[in-house]
Amino acid sequence: MNKKNQLVRDRQAGLKRVEIKLHKETYDKASELALERGLSRGEFLADLINESLKNL
Repeated sequence: MNKKNQLVRDRQAGLKRVEIKLHKETYDKASELALERGLSRGEFLADLINESLKNL
């Protein structure tokens, strides 16, 4: 039930779910850097993607 409510809130906020597979080393590094910045791993990866898209 909580997951369903979260999905509804995300949808209302204009968020879309994306699933990717990462090598363990990449996953661990992203987790470490996110923690250092006080972000969730998802927020950190979204920020990286947004910055990359701006630089295209």
